[in-house]
Amino acid sequence: MFRFPTQFTRDYASALRLYRVRHHGFGFLREVKCLGINYGQLGDNLLPPEKVLQLLRAYKITKTRIYDTNPKILTAFANSGVELIVTVENQRLAALGGSDPQPAAQWVETQIRPFFPATNITGIAVGNEVITDGDTSLMGHLVPAMVNVRRALASLGFDRNIKVSSPHSLAVLGNSYPPSGGYFKPELAGMMQQFLKFLAETESPFWINAYPFFAYKDSPNKIPLDYVLFNPGAAGTVDPATNLRYDNMMYAQVDAVLVAMYRLGFNAVEVRVSETGWPSKGDPNEVGASPENARIFNGNLMRRQRMNQGTPLRPGLRLEVYVFALFNENQKPGPTSERNYGLFLPDGTLAYDVGLSSESAVPSSPSTPSAATISLSSSAPKAEHMEYQSFVHTSILFFLGCHGKGGFGPGRAKVMRGFTGSSKVKIHFLDRRAGQHFSSMALPSGFRERMEQMEETRNQRLHLLEAEKELQINKSRVFAARLSNIRSAEQRCLNLERKIVSQQLLISALKSEIDRLDSDHLRSLQKLRGGCR
Repeated sequence: MFRFPTQFTRDYASALRLYRVRHHGFGFLREVKCLGINYGQLGDNLLPPEKVLQLLRAYKITKTRIYDTNPKILTAFANSGVELIVTVENQRLAALGGSDPQPAAQWVETQIRPFFPATNITGIAVGNEVITDGDTSLMGHLVPAMVNVRRALASLGFDRNIKVSSPHSLAVLGNSYPPSGGYFKPELAGMMQQFLKFLAETESPFWINAYPFFAYKDSPNKIPLDYVLFNPGAAGTVDPATNLRYDNMMYAQVDAVLVAMYRLGFNAVEVRVSETGWPSKGDPNEVGASPENARIFNGNLMRRQRMNQGTPLRPGLRLEVYVFALFNENQKPGPTSERNYGLFLPDGTLAYDVGLSSESAVPSSPSTPSAATISLSSSAPKAEHMEYQSFVHTSILFFLGCHGKGGFGPGRAKVMRGFTGSSKVKIHFLDRRAGQHFSSMALPSGFRERMEQMEETRNQRLHLLEAEKELQINKSRVFAARLSNIRSAEQRCLNLERKIVSQQLLISALKSEIDRLDSDHLRSLQKLRGGCR
């Protein structure tokens, strides 16, 4: 009987621990908590932070990301419950990524500590697209800056609640199609090895900025519009190596990143989309930028997020996505599209209807207005089958990565087939040494039951972790309150000491004045006596 290698068991168990469960209950579909929005501020006509918070609450948006540590926003969002990712600007990396950890400690002390935990800061993005930003001098500072920032968080006990990572663009990949052929550019392999090592050790996510719009804009005659817009019924594409079907480009881009990480030996790092979106307006050469396409893309994306789906390679791990952007920002540099990604106009009105106004109902696809509702319960068996199927796919990818150097790179597996629900999977190898391990894989009896038991155990553990997190937050709040009381008492003592010193100085001055008057009086008496003689 076939058995999974020990290394695979450990790696996949680690991957399971990365599932993010926010609510009680089991099963494959849960309440959506995996959609956020990017809140840029490059505009001179935007709403103040207090109004922005009201806007987010009105549309039930509970996650957002900002591109700095604007104290007005951090103050306005205090005690709101909105999860906030803040950013270390690229120009600060050289200072924070040096051999001296003090600048990073000072940054955390001034930019994070005054606001946390009242403001629910859940992540720190150290830079944005640093590797592909054009300033190559910053690359060497990225990982050291992340290490220093996290060390500063740990010294305050904040590292359990605040994850540290850095968003990348898809330009870090040397290839993204098909997804099974994804790999990082060879010149970045060493850098990405260090970066992923940090993420794996700290259980932090890999953030990727994935824009299907860019791919379509560059090749509108080669890429079907339905495929990039998440339209239901899109022909999509099938990965020839894994036999997985992709009905939209963004999921394929994410899985290409997953495979690139597998190639470097990192199997349990979660991938999240830190930015994606579609512009409602563009320059003449920006094909596809229109209000209608923006409405369809973002509406379909939100529909998928409400279904709590994952990618074909990890369907059971719901994909967390941050939409770009909250507002149209009239001061952003670059082409016209850069100033027209907003779901909202600067005054807070919707730029177009993407179904955000409905809190509970799942909106129909903008491209299919006749579909009034979507049944999540009817999707559960399909999602369950997809997760089981993906487990088999992922098992093979992990297994191939556990035998010999080079992982499952090109030339190792020639064909993967038979993923149709049967218990037999045929694999043919070009590498005979890999083929010696097995030519076919029979899933052991009771395997599915054990997988479900793993799911249930994992959920229970994560519920305990959530409770522990809440306890830690409460402890932090109690500590902060006590610290505030101590500081208030210290200030009162200091004020009292100042009053005492002031009174002592006054008494001393009065004594001096009395002594002077006594001396003058004594001299006057002496003169008077001398005159009498």
